[in-house]
Amino acid sequence: MSSSLIEIMKLLPPPAEPQGLDRSWEEVEEDLGCVLPADYKGFIDQYGSGQICEWIDVWNLRDKSLFPPPLQEVICGPKGIINFYQKLNEEYDILTAGSWTTFPEPGGLLPFCTAFEIDYLNWRIAGPADEWDCVYWFFDGNEFIHLEGDSFTDFLQKVLKRQYNQYQLPTVDEPYQFTQ
Repeated sequence: MSSSLIEIMKLLPPPAEPQGLDRSWEEVEEDLGCVLPADYKGFIDQYGSGQICEWIDVWNLRDKSLFPPPLQEVICGPKGIINFYQKLNEEYDILTAGSWTTFPEPGGLLPFCTAFEIDYLNWRIAGPADEWDCVYWFFDGNEFIHLEGDSFTDFLQKVLKRQYNQYQLPTVDEPYQFTQ
């Protein structure tokens, strides 16, 4: 378990019985077509499906009711966020302006979290999964912010501790709660 996940668990106690752990990580990764970062899997194993402070939804890809197979279709298909990014790119040049590509291309963006109802947190899938950086997408400004070197749990810990002032990311207030 990563040190940032341990710190998150101190700030945001996990539920006694996580919900939505319907399938194994092996099944999820086979269905998606890639290995996922260990810190994300550790978070989901501890918390399951739910919402952080009523504002942050970490997608529990193990939850079949929320993410039915095939996962690539859910994420990349006609109703998926990747398709949404591509449509916005056609109109506003949001991806090509920053030299971004999308999953499943190497170095592409793979969304895995909704923040503040309209923003998305993505991994930049370059290199081994445990080295993927996070990229935050502001819907209002059609802007991607590369949080270079920050894993998912690094991101979440910094949000809870209000350490992203330089990027003006939205914040959440104490007491921190995880709601299933």
